[in-house]
Amino acid sequence: MPETKVTPSRFRNTIGKYTIRRNSRCVSCGLCSELCPYGVHPRYENFSRPLKPLSHKCIGFKCSENEFYCVKRCPEQALALRLNPIQDTLGDYRWTSEMLIGHWEMAETGNLPVVDLEY
Repeated sequence: MPETKVTPSRFRNTIGKYTIRRNSRCVSCGLCSELCPYGVHPRYENFSRPLKPLSHKCIGFKCSENEFYCVKRCPEQALALRLNPIQDTLGDYRWTSEMLIGHWEMAETGNLPVVDLEY
C-alpha cells in the first residue's frame, strides 16, 4: 500500500473535538512541547514564546492516563483542556459534529482519527 501524505489544510483554523488553552501564567519553559507526542504545542528555537496550541491534534481527556499529559504536568498550571464549544453548532441529527470532524481528518490525512471520534 502506498504511503499517505498529509495535505496542507486550505483553511486557517482546523476544528477539533477538544480545545486546549494556554493562559498568561505560561513562563515559556517548553515542557508541554517536549512532552506531547502529537505535536499540539509547536515551539521554534528562536521564538521566546510558544505558538498557539494546535487543538485539533489533541486526543483530549483520554490523554490524562498518560505520563505525557501536558495539562497535569505544566509547572505553572497554565493549560486548560475542554470540549470545543463549536461542536454544539456544527452538524445535525444525521451528520453529527463528531462525524464531520472525523471525516474531515480522514480526508486530509488518509488515516483514521487518533481522537475518539465517530466516523
